[in-house]
Amino acid sequence: LSKSFTNDSSHLPQVALTDIPHLLHSYVAIIIYIYDISSIMPKLIALICKKQEISEEDFQSYYEDKHVPLIKSIFPSLTGYKRTYLLESKLLHGEFSLDPINQNNRFNVITELSFDNDEGLNQFFEIAAKDNIVKRIRKDEKKFLDSIKTIMFRID
Repeated sequence: LSKSFTNDSSHLPQVALTDIPHLLHSYVAIIIYIYDISSIMPKLIALICKKQEISEEDFQSYYEDKHVPLIKSIFPSLTGYKRTYLLESKLLHGEFSLDPINQNNRFNVITELSFDNDEGLNQFFEIAAKDNIVKRIRKDEKKFLDSIKTIMFRID
């Protein structure tokens, strides 16, 4: 098949030159709005491993039913707390199957912590620096995850 291209623009909407500044202003306003929303929503991303001796199902169940409510109760400035569970499959290794390769995946969940602004993030760090809070969280984490392997990043 071959296609020929012409300079025929009769099928395109006609825009008057006087409309261009208004259209550009609208596009710039949308871009600024998107930028402003993302710039005021600091986030932390944590890559977390489960303890080897517990199943994926028990890990997810404990995380959702016990750990999430604990974290939400400790950190009032936390406005978003999303978990994405990672299930490694054989798909990328030549097999067309979503069955797991093994039970020792490097990371089991990506956790995203969101805050309305930098002040909320700073409040989170202030609370997280308290010894009694650290002990409380670590005591809970020992029940289901390998905290030594956890990696955390701030993303903007």
